[in-house]
Amino acid sequence: MTASRDPSATDADHVSDRFSVSRILFATDGSPGAEAAAAHAVELADRTGAVLHVLAVVEGERVASFASEGMRRQVRTRAAVEGEEAAATAARRATAAGVHALTAVEEGDPAAVVAAFAADVDAEVVVVGTRGRTGDERFALGSVAEELLDRVASAVLAVPIDDDDAGAVTPSYRRLLLATDGEATTRRATAAALSLAAAYGADVDALSVVDERVGRTPDARASLDASARETVERVAMEGASVGLSVAPRVETGVPAARILDVADAGTDLVVVGARRPTDAETRPLGSVSRRVVRGSPVPVLVVRGETDGAAAKRGDE
Repeated sequence: MTASRDPSATDADHVSDRFSVSRILFATDGSPGAEAAAAHAVELADRTGAVLHVLAVVEGERVASFASEGMRRQVRTRAAVEGEEAAATAARRATAAGVHALTAVEEGDPAAVVAAFAADVDAEVVVVGTRGRTGDERFALGSVAEELLDRVASAVLAVPIDDDDAGAVTPSYRRLLLATDGEATTRRATAAALSLAAAYGADVDALSVVDERVGRTPDARASLDASARETVERVAMEGASVGLSVAPRVETGVPAARILDVADAGTDLVVVGARRPTDAETRPLGSVSRRVVRGSPVPVLVVRGETDGAAAKRGDE
């Protein structure tokens, strides 16, 4: 059975119903660059009305690397204090923006701790900065961001940062790039892109890339091109039905490279889909999504598709 639409709801409300966000997890290492990622987390929570969980992780290997128990205790205590300060800083920023924030500090393997925490609080989105380890060997979440992407079923907002980023800047998503191929793994990404476009008042480019490495015959290439156009035009119609501006776009080339080229030409946020883990084992993130996260100059939202069972159940309702 399909729920009827609330006649008092706005178009933005209707779109958001398909990708609702009520709990966001922001993982921080306390570095100056991480403040930029915090800005994205706070702004997303503000736009969606979500509760923001701020998690600082004390890296277990860092503590265990010291030989004496006394030194390990000293390092653990100092790291915990630094973590509390980092979490409190992000929480103060959230509070100033009118966002309800909760803080926590935990010790262990960063990706494992963040993934477990995300599952415990049932976070729909995990926000994480993507960068390498700093010179003083502090825990840097960016160094394990890809591992985290493979562990969580939540959507992941990967924010490219460095320690020169200005944390005081409020991010603005005025133009979103949705990379879609029409497959089940990207349908939820489509819903997410349209939901965020409604929340931010943004325009959307719906991009489908025809892989130049397949469909070598003219007929095969024409079929792929027609399918890609049908996919993006369907997204454009879906967006138009709720008052959103969606520009359909078809490109030919290597998918990840073309997505990055388009992202580099005025996009504020890239939205891509990926398979969702269905059991205790994690599935590696798709190569296209992974390459986009690695190379994008702007934040990338990786949205896991529904499991086959979840999609079937939804279709029966």
